[in-house]
Amino acid sequence: MLAYTQKKNGKEQTIVFLHGFLGTSHDFNALCNEMGTSFDLLLLDLPGHGRSGIKSTLDFTTLIEEIDHILDHLRIEKAHFVGYSMGGRVLLEYAKRRSSRVQSGVVLSAHYGLSEKEHSKKILQEKKWLHLLEKGSFPKFLEKWYAQDIFSSLDLAMITSKRAENRPDDLAFVMRALSITNQENFLPFLKKTKTSFLFLSGSGDKKYTTLYKNLPVTISRDILPNASHAIHIENPRACAQTVTHFIKEVSNVKHRMERLL
Repeated sequence: MLAYTQKKNGKEQTIVFLHGFLGTSHDFNALCNEMGTSFDLLLLDLPGHGRSGIKSTLDFTTLIEEIDHILDHLRIEKAHFVGYSMGGRVLLEYAKRRSSRVQSGVVLSAHYGLSEKEHSKKILQEKKWLHLLEKGSFPKFLEKWYAQDIFSSLDLAMITSKRAENRPDDLAFVMRALSITNQENFLPFLKKTKTSFLFLSGSGDKKYTTLYKNLPVTISRDILPNASHAIHIENPRACAQTVTHFIKEVSNVKHRMERLL
């Protein structure tokens, strides 16, 4: 079973948090503190990260089954989900396959799917990252990873110190298994889904702010100030306020509809 932290506040609704590549559930601590006690919170460590190990088989199907197992174990029939980067892609996969368990989804700086041209380019990029992870120096990998433009506003020394606790072989395994190149483009799904989604990007993250302009008009989106890619770390207060408002609005609308029925 995946490692998890549950913060029970005596509420009927639960938010499940899915972190990004190289991260852990602790990355959401500041965000959760800002959110207060309006919801019960469930923070997962994805495979090969934090306290969660790696099994011999890993793909999106087995990961979704593990998330199901935790929800079943905790007797959570359905929940709201917040996913950052890789965790956002896991959220989209989960929402498509398990729509009845997802009350709403908040996607933080996650790609919804590649074009054919982007797919080939991404495979080549990942080969270089995998070579660094498996054959090179892990500190060098971290230095190059966080030298990417989308992370330019992060404190490099602080973030690389935290990420140095990761296991390079596990990370390589996860990169192969949960790569965006193993996922479909979710735009067709987002056009027809009845699940409420909010896509958030940081004002300093031009790549994802531009990308989200292509989302269907039925999908909510917002841009948070004073943040780039890691918006939940860089501006947890604004992120918490936006996420809380969205989930409460979704819940109120569904409650009103249920009463009408």
